[in-house]
Amino acid sequence: MACEAKYTLTESGVILHTQHPLFGDIPGRFQYLSNEKEKYGSPASFLIGAVLSCYCETLGASLHRHGAFFRSIEATGRFWIGKDEHGASRVEKMAVEVEADVEERYGDVLKLCLAEVRNCTVSRSVQYGFPVEISARRKA
Repeated sequence: MACEAKYTLTESGVILHTQHPLFGDIPGRFQYLSNEKEKYGSPASFLIGAVLSCYCETLGASLHRHGAFFRSIEATGRFWIGKDEHGASRVEKMAVEVEADVEERYGDVLKLCLAEVRNCTVSRSVQYGFPVEISARRKA
């Protein structure tokens, strides 16, 4: 199954068309950052955001399947940028911390779900790596 997202960058802004039923289109502003990327963040934030979203939604679905309900599931992700063998930037590592706010009576169900949901589609894909094919050309 193939899914599609689109990203448009102009001098006045950016928009990420996710085609996700919850996120829809995500707008942003464009600013040339020169060599100060670390100060303002990185597009790798989208990558860790995808891991956080995927994991929390997977855990939430697992809790519901087992008849447990949650008040919130909060996740914090961190990533480290390093260099590859050619000196180009790359994400070297990600770490995710998750807290699920469930009633005490669902504590055992949460333990079961946490054992089941050790990864999600996105984190598993990033962890094992996958080919990325890029085709770039001048717009006609």
